[in-house]
Amino acid sequence: MSFPRPSRLVLIGAAVCFIALWNVAAHFYVQRFHQRVHARPRRYCYETFLGPLNPVMVLTDEADKAELVSYYTRLLHGEESPVFRFPLRSVLFVRPVYVLEQDSQVAKILYYYTAHEQGNYLEGYVDRRTLHTLPPPDSLVRAKEKVNYQ
Repeated sequence: MSFPRPSRLVLIGAAVCFIALWNVAAHFYVQRFHQRVHARPRRYCYETFLGPLNPVMVLTDEADKAELVSYYTRLLHGEESPVFRFPLRSVLFVRPVYVLEQDSQVAKILYYYTAHEQGNYLEGYVDRRTLHTLPPPDSLVRAKEKVNYQ
């Protein structure tokens, strides 16, 4: 017994329905993801261990967490230029991050690149000592803007 072959029109219709359902499901999944992120605590990432305001380094590879903690520990103890061996990424200190998880030394954060906090984002790890509930004081931000990097 053989089954009749579906027509091309039926196959095209099935493909269109599948693609439409896939896009609707993806939309609701992304919307729910951002809702869960926005329910997490908001913090600001910056460090002032040596006095001036500095952006915080962010790891995207969990294997480098010990190296990150070591770097900030050396920085906190006064070492001016500690060496680090992980890719350099940072976040702006005037925009909040969302804390997804944290342990005693490291926090997993999500940082939105866009102002409306729905689009592109960076998910990574920061040293917990660099998280603050309030943004940096305006005096530190203004002092950072006056620095001549040439």
